[in-house]
Amino acid sequence: MPVCLITGGAKSGKSDYALKLAESHSLPPTSFKDASGHLRKVTFVATAEPFDEEMAERILRHRKERADWFQTVEEPLHVSAWLSADDSRVVVLDCLATLLGNWMHHRWVTDESSFSIAMGALCSAVAEHSGQVIIVTNEVGMGLVPADSESRRYRDWLGRLNAAVAAVAEEVVLLVAGVPLVVKSRSGPHGQQA
Repeated sequence: MPVCLITGGAKSGKSDYALKLAESHSLPPTSFKDASGHLRKVTFVATAEPFDEEMAERILRHRKERADWFQTVEEPLHVSAWLSADDSRVVVLDCLATLLGNWMHHRWVTDESSFSIAMGALCSAVAEHSGQVIIVTNEVGMGLVPADSESRRYRDWLGRLNAAVAAVAEEVVLLVAGVPLVVKSRSGPHGQQA
């Protein structure tokens, strides 16, 4: 099944676009049964952790925006392992920027080697998933150069993570002021088959 990466700036409409795309691949949700008759789920993988009251409120608000038939999984670190074991029909992963921040905060990635291993595992899990995988991320490298080394490392690693996931994705969409711009598609440039 195809992988779609949705990127853009803060509050550009990425998550709304991802949910609408998931719903377009998921209606009606009861129709997704595998060969043995088991219902294949539509899953929202939330990477955010409620570190403070504002973030807890944001998480609750986002939950309310999703349709009732989305199964929500809160997975702040082990997304690769979760994807490898999952059989959902459609997965929305929101978002890579938060996932990388969690990896760094919990010291799951601390250097180039651990980052490369985590990035490779995620890309493999995404590429090998049997369902539609829709991934949200942020573009953070289009503005000022961060003042401290840890922030520069985060910016650089997120750019590399985004590029690696984009390489395994069949579609990449950039959201600008709520407007989706297709950067990469299965049909290639000008509607030609890629």
